[in-house]
Amino acid sequence: LKPEAGVYYARATAEQAKNNLDAALMDYSKAIELDGRLAHAYANRAVVKILQGKKADAKQDFAKAFAIDPALRATYKSFIENRLKEEVP
Repeated sequence: LKPEAGVYYARATAEQAKNNLDAALMDYSKAIELDGRLAHAYANRAVVKILQGKKADAKQDFAKAFAIDPALRATYKSFIENRLKEEVP
C-alpha cells in the first residue's frame, strides 16, 4: 500500500489530542514529507513544537505554513501571541 499524507495527518491530530506529542510530531513530519503543500500539517507541527519548548523550530514551520496558506495567520494568531509572546509573522 502506498502511504498517503492525509492518513498521517489524521493520525497526527489524534495523537496530538491525546497529548502524545512525539508521535504527533513524527506523523506531521511524515505527512509533510509526502505532501509538502499541507499548510495545516506545518502549522500543527509548529504547535506541537511549541508545546515541546522548541520555539525556534516552530517559527520556521509557521512561516512555511503561512507562505503556503496566508489565511492560516488568523487561525493561529492568538495562539502565537499567547505562547510566543510576539506578533504573528
